[in-house]
Amino acid sequence: MALIEGKHLIDGDWQPGSGVPFESVNPYTREPIWRGNSASVADVAGAVTAADQAFDGWRRLTVEEREAYLRSFTDCVKARRERLISAVAEDAGKPTWEAATEVDALVGKLAPTIEAQELRNSTRERSVGAATSVTRFRPHGAVAVLGPFNFPASMANSHMMPALLAGNTVVVKPSEQTPLVGQLMSECWSETQIPDGVVNFIHGGGDCGALLANDERGRGIFLTGSTRAGQALTEIAQQRRVPPILALEMGGNSPLVVWDYDSLETAVFIALQSAFISAGQRCSAARRLIVRAGDTAFLDKAENEEEEVTS
Repeated sequence: MALIEGKHLIDGDWQPGSGVPFESVNPYTREPIWRGNSASVADVAGAVTAADQAFDGWRRLTVEEREAYLRSFTDCVKARRERLISAVAEDAGKPTWEAATEVDALVGKLAPTIEAQELRNSTRERSVGAATSVTRFRPHGAVAVLGPFNFPASMANSHMMPALLAGNTVVVKPSEQTPLVGQLMSECWSETQIPDGVVNFIHGGGDCGALLANDERGRGIFLTGSTRAGQALTEIAQQRRVPPILALEMGGNSPLVVWDYDSLETAVFIALQSAFISAGQRCSAARRLIVRAGDTAFLDKAENEEEEVTS
């Protein structure tokens, strides 16, 4: 894959950024695949300004009109499937088959996102004596989305798509470890011809994320990332004049229960795959095994298979 020059999407305009230069390197070949500048203080402020100013027009669209942009985005992802698979593999260091499952999962998010919007955000009416009670939902405003390195295509969009469908505008900061995938995502959103400022992408590290989280105009902070990053964002939110909504998906310590299995070979395969897929760098990766006391057959086979996997 040729070296891609990094660019930020701010208010519908592609900008080079004016912060510190950085790059993403293919973990297999050690060759640079993306190179650009991080977002400066002015770049971050400009992105939040764009999202804040675009909010009123975006929220006034019907849900069906906003849904059309999400459909257009997923159409772009499907059209660029092979390109995106290669980018996820090279940027995040995943084998091609695993990168493909992530890109396909991204396309699959559209239907449940629409269903959730219909179930949770629809207007509800009920009679209360002689009166009628009406419950309506309204969007919050501009929100920040901080994406992870281990699922660079799918997880940021897990926050973005529901937020956009509900009428919010977004400023997205992909992980500084996977900026190439983030840029390709921004290109797909741009191709939908979504109104300027509704979707903004900026690149940078933790300092860039802190600037974004500290901006009082942002009404929400949505993170998929480390526990340390979540703790830092919580502290920022607590210190703000008007605390934003926080949605934090952080690391876990997942146990896997192995009990009453029909196939020893299948049980061992699932346990090892859970532990080692994505090099173990996912919140659902098995960190502990809970097995029936005395199940030496499973333990012996798992130990032997693990030695083959790690040797």
